[in-house]
Amino acid sequence: FAGYIDPSLSVGRYLKCSFLPTLSLAVINAAIWVRIFKGELKKIASESYSTSIIMQGGGNKDIVLYSALKPSLIFALSLFADSFASALAGSAVVEKVFALPGLGSLMVSAALSRDVQLAGVTMLLIALMVSVVFVVAEVLQALLDPRVRRSYEKA
Repeated sequence: FAGYIDPSLSVGRYLKCSFLPTLSLAVINAAIWVRIFKGELKKIASESYSTSIIMQGGGNKDIVLYSALKPSLIFALSLFADSFASALAGSAVVEKVFALPGLGSLMVSAALSRDVQLAGVTMLLIALMVSVVFVVAEVLQALLDPRVRRSYEKA
């Protein structure tokens, strides 16, 4: 399943050829996501408001849905931004291995052909995309979490 198939030619073959590159980029961060998210859920589940849900007859599902999910999702925003940055860095290798067009393979080709201007522009675009994702994640955290909002108001 290597190579690039244009989706206008065959959507099915495009999805087949996109499966392994997507999987390889997703697996890089999957273990980190599961481990950190599970630890965050455990920490929140041990809080007093989670204990009150158990006293009212709720189970683990109720704790996760009603008290632990929202604070954990706020934490997941910053984890997503980090994952996006590492996926962009890993995309250069994945695009070269699977012969896919993209910024990563363009940057590698520019570096190999010693095209300094093109390599600089691709690095600038990647840095800009990562910066935008981090700013959006920070703004969403400030909107969702009153503690973060208060820390910005004090500054």
